[in-house]
Amino acid sequence: MPILGTRKQIGGWTCQGVLPSNEMIEIALEVIKLIGMTPARLGRIDDYPYNGLGGRGYTLYQPLTDSYIVFDVYTEINETKVILASCKPYDHRGVGILLRRLIGPLIQQGSFNL
Repeated sequence: MPILGTRKQIGGWTCQGVLPSNEMIEIALEVIKLIGMTPARLGRIDDYPYNGLGGRGYTLYQPLTDSYIVFDVYTEINETKVILASCKPYDHRGVGILLRRLIGPLIQQGSFNL
């Protein structure tokens, strides 16, 4: 088994659909539970426009003990983009299935290792 940090898997998904930030927090926790990770602390939500800049939506950043998950929510175009980075392997397809069920249809998805 490789030493933690020597191989990072990054997955990305774009879903059609947006949800309020309190519901997206619950979805983040569902993804974290599915892949067997642990939140490092409470996540952070930045609403947009931020300081008068940017479009409409928000970003949810949740650090994990093994990396992070980010949800970028674009209300003007009805899309949510999710990035999950982890040094611990996870089921990319399973995360996509969960996101499709909880947020909306998948528009795009992909993954790679660093």
